[in-house]
Amino acid sequence: MQLNDGALRPGNPDYLADTTSSRRIPGEGGFDLQRCVSAIRQRGWQGPFSVEVLSERLRALPPDQVCRRLYAATKTLLAGPGDSTGKVI
Repeated sequence: MQLNDGALRPGNPDYLADTTSSRRIPGEGGFDLQRCVSAIRQRGWQGPFSVEVLSERLRALPPDQVCRRLYAATKTLLAGPGDSTGKVI
């Protein structure tokens, strides 16, 4: 299951361009990712979660900074409310 975040209303009317250049780090957009992850888990999902954020802004940053931000955001998301485990591998 790949995770990313984004604006509830795309900034670019071209859907393909928006999804390949304007996605955001989990927790930095308007998607209700916590609810999505919770619903997927409640339906028995035990597979991996990964992060794929296609973003012009992130491409401009040093890779190590991007990795740290993605890791922290994904760990927080997967831990869920009140859970500090957030297992991320």
